[in-house]
Amino acid sequence: MKIHFYRTDVADSVDEVGDVLMRLKAMSLEDRECIVNGKTMFLERCHARKGLHEMEFTQRRTHNGPGYSRQGHETRDFDLEENAGFGEQTAAGWSSQNYLAAQYNHYGVRPSAIAVYLGRFFRPDPSSDRPIPLFSLTPEIDSGVYTKFVNSRKKQPAEAQRPDVHRSRPVPGTHRDSVAGPAR
Repeated sequence: MKIHFYRTDVADSVDEVGDVLMRLKAMSLEDRECIVNGKTMFLERCHARKGLHEMEFTQRRTHNGPGYSRQGHETRDFDLEENAGFGEQTAAGWSSQNYLAAQYNHYGVRPSAIAVYLGRFFRPDPSSDRPIPLFSLTPEIDSGVYTKFVNSRKKQPAEAQRPDVHRSRPVPGTHRDSVAGPAR
């Protein structure tokens, strides 16, 4: 299991993250649902204790999904009710020190969707010029990971290290134009 860490920040709002999470927890599941990036998602569970909010976000998958399969039988579809689907769950934790830890689930809710989702529940600050509050996540990189990244950049060709150089053709030796095998 992969866990990604982020620093959280709220701008132009009268709310703190913990306040929004408690307000969401008091709402019905139906009222928590939002469409983010074309997918229905919601905060399913939220438990607070000692400055930590343990959360579970769910994204409902209705257009495709797994089939029912068992040895010696053909795979068959599930008979789901209308407006039902498969729930892809993603666990996350938020600390009062403004950090979010989110589980990586390839099919589930992504951290960027969590930021958009939570941002919709912040109330705007009337003294701000912006009418919509901004809830953002900034990735936290371990110093060891950062060192590996910097060292990997040193091993690349000089052209690849320069961010102002746009490479429009492959560097010799890094791209093959043909596939081995007989011609057809």
